[in-house]
Amino acid sequence: MGNDGAEDIPADSARLWRKENKQPQISLYPNQGAFDDAIHIPTPSAYLTPPGLAISNNKLSHPTPIPDNYYFDTYSLVRNISKGGFTDDQSVTIMEAIEHILENNIDFTEQCLTSRYNFDNDSYLFKEACSQLRSSIQSARDLEAERQHASRIQLQREFNMLSQRLHQEMTEMKDSIRGMLNDHSITIREHQRNIDTLLQELNYKINVSLNGDGKAAIESIRWILTSRAALTVATCALMIVFVLKFYSVRMQDSERNIKNQEENQLKSHVSTEVCKTLFTAIR
Repeated sequence: MGNDGAEDIPADSARLWRKENKQPQISLYPNQGAFDDAIHIPTPSAYLTPPGLAISNNKLSHPTPIPDNYYFDTYSLVRNISKGGFTDDQSVTIMEAIEHILENNIDFTEQCLTSRYNFDNDSYLFKEACSQLRSSIQSARDLEAERQHASRIQLQREFNMLSQRLHQEMTEMKDSIRGMLNDHSITIREHQRNIDTLLQELNYKINVSLNGDGKAAIESIRWILTSRAALTVATCALMIVFVLKFYSVRMQDSERNIKNQEENQLKSHVSTEVCKTLFTAIR
């Protein structure tokens, strides 16, 4: 298999020769070779070394050829395609087309993925940031806990002081209130005693005045009753005399009337007898 007079060159050598001598093609997916960076992370010395140069004993060596990356066995693929009835050139062309399609797909995948070095670096930075954040949060939490503990101790101390002061003030207030109540009760007793004295004096005065006025009133009532009794007795005596006089007059009148009735009856009886006698005589 060969191309441009390279009939007897092996397929891998022909593939390398073709890749070094072919014209640059416009790729639909830029940034080719990122998949290699994702698989093979270069060492830090590789970033400091120009591409195509090797460092040995702090001296620059001759440029080394850039190795070609083969993603599959090109020789076996070309042989298998040739066995299917294709020529060697057609087999190589098909193999290159397959490789080009694979490279385009790898480039597209590399655009969507990130390199393992960047991923590990970002992961390490993220872990370090999380660790620092955890440490800062723990430190802030410890400081806040200590501050709150100190504040709680201070508040407890102030609360105890205020409680003692309040208890002392309450005790003093109770004593003062008890003293005020005792003074008030003593004042009330004295005032009550004064009121009792005034009431006794007023009662004595009322009794004295009532006794004097009562005696005078009793004497006046006694005199009035005596005079009225004498008047009543005199009136009764006069009424009795008048009644007796009236009774005697009525008795005399009644006796006179009885006598007149008896005389009239006698006269009528006599006249009746006379009439009967005369009537008898007439007959």
